Amino acid sequence: MSEQGQHVLDEGAVRQLTSDLGVEELRHIVTIFEGDVRMLEQALLAAAGSSDIDAFRRTAHRLAGASGAVGAVSLEMAARQAMRRQDASADALALEAASIRTLGRQSLTALHDFLRSAESLP
Repeated sequence: MSEQGQHVLDEGAVRQLTSDLGVEELRHIVTIFEGDVRMLEQALLAAAGSSDIDAFRRTAHRLAGASGAVGAVSLEMAARQAMRRQDASADALALEAASIRTLGRQSLTALHDFLRSAESLP
């Protein structure tokens, strides 16, 4: 796993998921997670654009749960921080949504890298 992946993922949790479920089932879960991340990122951006702090927090809560389930700890922590956001200005929410989107991309890359490396193990 890349150095970036070690900071983005809880490697122990992802290894445990692989052990419990197998690589193919984990790949299926990651595919679902990828779709969820993309949808939730769009929902965060929409909530930011309308300064809807309640929708922003609810969406962040959903993202935190999904991220935690697959070991994407950096994304989970950022989403949990967003759940506690007090500043409802569109600019502040948009900046946080952009940061979360970056972490989402990094998390997905790290998960796909992990799956590729897990496939090559005996």
